[in-house]
Amino acid sequence: MPYVIHKPTFLGEVLTVQEAADRIGISYWNCGKFVRDGRLKSIRMPRTWDYCIFICDADEFKVKWDERQARKMGRVKELEKSKLDEYLNKIQE
Repeated sequence: MPYVIHKPTFLGEVLTVQEAADRIGISYWNCGKFVRDGRLKSIRMPRTWDYCIFICDADEFKVKWDERQARKMGRVKELEKSKLDEYLNKIQE
């Protein structure tokens, strides 16, 4: 008799790694890496050993991820602006 996998409703709404990756906006492989590293909170289901991620944890990680990406982009823009300023100064001299 094959195993029937049920998501545990008593723990709240949970997502698979693929569903969490889609919700956060990252690849499946990165999501799995973040789960294994402990950066994304998850639980392992008995017998199947599949990871399940709570929706609230996925949303919390998404906020942190978006902030990180925004800071990265801000740094890139600042760097581009400083390089542009240096170039303009060289031209004016």
